[in-house]
Amino acid sequence: MRLKIGSLLVISAMLVSGVLGLITPVHGATSSLNITGPLLEPTISDGNFTIKGSFRSTAIVKKVQISVCYLKDSDCYAYLYDQKGAITRYEKLFTAELSASGASAGDYSLAFKDVGSGLYNIKAYLLNSDGSRSAAVNQQFFIDRTGKTPKPPIVNASKGYITIMWGRTNWQATKTPDCAPLPGARTLQQNADDLKARDLTAVGGVVVGRTNSTGLSCFSGYTLQPSWQELAMLRDNYGWSFVSQGMDYLDMTQLDSTQKYNESVATLKYFEDNGHDRAWGAFNYPKNKYDSASYSIVNQSFAFGRKYWDGRNTRDSVTAWPRAMSTNSVNGGRCNNPNLACYNMAVTANRRTTSVDKLADILSPGANEWGVVQFYRLVEGKYGAIGDSAAWDCSSSDWRDRWTSQPELYCRQSFLEVLDKRTTSAQSIDPAGVAMAWGINPSKRR
Repeated sequence: MRLKIGSLLVISAMLVSGVLGLITPVHGATSSLNITGPLLEPTISDGNFTIKGSFRSTAIVKKVQISVCYLKDSDCYAYLYDQKGAITRYEKLFTAELSASGASAGDYSLAFKDVGSGLYNIKAYLLNSDGSRSAAVNQQFFIDRTGKTPKPPIVNASKGYITIMWGRTNWQATKTPDCAPLPGARTLQQNADDLKARDLTAVGGVVVGRTNSTGLSCFSGYTLQPSWQELAMLRDNYGWSFVSQGMDYLDMTQLDSTQKYNESVATLKYFEDNGHDRAWGAFNYPKNKYDSASYSIVNQSFAFGRKYWDGRNTRDSVTAWPRAMSTNSVNGGRCNNPNLACYNMAVTANRRTTSVDKLADILSPGANEWGVVQFYRLVEGKYGAIGDSAAWDCSSSDWRDRWTSQPELYCRQSFLEVLDKRTTSAQSIDPAGVAMAWGINPSKRR
């Protein structure tokens, strides 16, 4: 089958640059391979690009082989069939041109032209003369020859990753019991605006049973909850994605196997029915409760399972069983200045406001590292007084002086300082994107 992608698309293209990766060989020689092209260019008008890079091995390199697939809904939907833009449903391997034959190190290149608009993934590996083959390295790039195609999430494995998550996707802090918004309580859309201004996206953990079809709803008096309608708005206008935080927010360790499945895997259909196809990236264990029996069910359909910890992950740590996604659950609470009354005030679970510097460090990962932080509800200004059930003082210019009366309330000013102190070289991405970059594809993924 020979089909043409976007043969009428004629205006502009954009490609995202390379990946560097050390390769573990299948057997035999120790090999390394990297991709340096497609090069980062603002526009390419004709859909032409050259895949290139370098290789090194302890044996003689026989060939470098490459396939290029067209991604649809995070999966390889079709492959380039030839070097002139035709496609096929089946993987096609091309042999790149080497800078020198009979060598153990050198460069390679492979040119394509007239390729249509879309998100693509390059897969490359080398074959040695001793019969060994390296594992594949991958790189994504985007072509838009219309100037109108929405840019999908692109994974660049040469960077560190960050994920900014929202626990239970609370919309806004409210007064108990009538759910009237508290003065100074930020909405989730306002938080999305703050992130968008810094070219950042976010991920929401969704309790399916608390999510209506349309309209905000009150939950237990203390927060408004968004519906699938608001979640679609955040997805379409701000690039957010969403993951499951359970059907009914039940303790997984207290459920039998059928109940565990219904609380976790069964929720994926609700996301898909509402147009969210990246929920497989992570399962946020309700109440941070999990056990080995839960892992055996969840890990078949989800790439990662959220675990409250430091928030720092490495490629090795999250690809090893049980694929736990370390997440820093960001606390408000007592202030960090021992000279103020807020330092010793009464707060649930004796929580102290999480350090801005610590969170900024988590959001400054290096290559093959991933920082994950989770907020709940943001507030700003000053409201109430110490001793009130809902109160905060976020007015100080020093984050150490700021406090909130509840652990899940955090000062917006501190939130913004965290974002502005992070490294801007790390890629803002969701768990599904990390899974794709690091080769995790659950065996029973929907």
